[in-house]
Amino acid sequence: MERFKFLEGTDALIGFKSMSIVLQVIPKPDFDAVIWTLEFERFDDHGPYPVELMDFCVTSTRDVEAHHLTNA
Repeated sequence: MERFKFLEGTDALIGFKSMSIVLQVIPKPDFDAVIWTLEFERFDDHGPYPVELMDFCVTSTRDVEAHHLTNA
């Protein structure tokens, strides 16, 4: 399990008090499961959700999967 914490001044923190990402890869008999967890604190209840960052995580996982499937 890997945890990445965004530091102050990072563009990804615009609109958020704090944010971190946890990446966990769980080996299974036929495949590996990937779990992304985004932990974030908004400045107020009406603030944004990190949708672009969540999309990036999904796209990255799919790209890695496609790479491994074509090179297997």
